[in-house]
This record gives sequence, structure tokens and C-alpha cells, in this order.
Amino acid sequence: APDGGGGPKFILGFEKQPDEKIVFFDPPKIIKDINVLLIDPDDGGIVDANPAACQYYGYEHHEFFGKRLMDLNKLSDEHTLSLLADVVDGKKQRFMSRHILSSKKVRDVEVYAGPVWMRSRLVIHAIVLDITKRKRAETAVREREHLLREVLRLMRMGTLVIDPDSFSIIEISNAGLDLFGLSRNQVVGRQCQDVVAPLLERSGDGFSCSADSIINATLQNKEVLMRMRDDSLC
Repeated sequence: APDGGGGPKFILGFEKQPDEKIVFFDPPKIIKDINVLLIDPDDGGIVDANPAACQYYGYEHHEFFGKRLMDLNKLSDEHTLSLLADVVDGKKQRFMSRHILSSKKVRDVEVYAGPVWMRSRLVIHAIVLDITKRKRAETAVREREHLLREVLRLMRMGTLVIDPDSFSIIEISNAGLDLFGLSRNQVVGRQCQDVVAPLLERSGDGFSCSADSIINATLQNKEVLMRMRDDSLC
């Protein structure tokens, strides 16, 4: 809410002076290390930046004055102002973006933002977290998973990959689809026992397709008799 009293006030790590100037005070280190920007929602202008943000972006404190958020995220004025309007209206409090440092390096960031009052003036308080390493790691995991799935699909052996917690089928090789006479949509996501059990004809040692049997079967070879799509026994 707007501040109606006199004297210095504190809002999330910065101090309001009587002359309306915002000065970031010396909070605990955990707060000092977080990048904070104050942004004018009307034009995207940067009202202030704390020391951590200055160091992160590579600008002197005075260099932020005259800059706009658009100078950091390189998005269009329309897109940025629409985003800021959603923050003010409470429709958006967290979003991903890409920011450009003074060195011209591009970093992936996650922004937590909300409106705060600076006496009679509404500004947006934005916490900017660098998630570049996380995004790169996520991309690397996706690429590795894609590669492993492609290798699996091309295996000449009928192979199922089963989730150890839910016992649902995560992936199946093309050879497995060919043996079972099923499509990938008929297999992936279903319980292993629901797919395999109907194909079992008999087992020399009483093997069943229960969850416990699936776990045990990963530890040793199991010989079972299954009826394939051409009605032959395998």
C-alpha cells in the first residue's frame, strides 16, 4: 500500500529517503548477493539497481539511470511493457528471459517481480537470478535422453525401458514393436504387465508379470514363451 508516514521506510532490502531517492542499505549477505532492479512499469525505465545487480550486469550504478529494461532483455517495447503491466496486475510474478550484460554476453535469467510503492510512486521490484548453467544442464540432459532414445529404438533386440517406481514403459525399441506387433502409442506409458502378460503363453519356472517379477527379472535371465504378431511362439 502507499506509504503515508514520514521518515525512512524499508521495502525488501532498500531504504526510502524523504527526498524520494531510494538507497539500498546494507542487508545480510544473502540479500546483498541477490540482483535487484527497481523498474518503472510505465516506460520500463530502471529506477535503481542494488550493488549486486551493478556487478552482475557490469555497469556502474550511475549508468543504470537512463537505461530501460528493454536495453537489458532486447525485447520489443510492446512486449516488455505488456509483461510489466501483467506484473502490476498480479497476473505474472515469475518469468524467464534472456538478459545481455555490458560485456555483450547473453545470460538466461529467472525473474521474480512484484509491485511495491515508493511513497506515491508505484515501481516494480524485480529479483533477477542467473539460471544459465541450469538451462545448459537441462539442454544437455534433453539431448542425451534424445540420443539414448534413438540408440534404443535402433537396437536390433526387443528392448523395454521400465520406470522402477511406476513399472510403466518409458521406451521400447523398434525391434520390440515389430515383435509385439504393437505401435509405440500402444506401449509407451502403459504398465509393463499390461503389455507383456497377454503375450505370455507359459513359463518354465512360473514367471509372472507382477511388479516383483519385473524387478527380479532385471537381475537374471528369464526364459518365457510369448506369442508374436504372426501367431508364432517365441
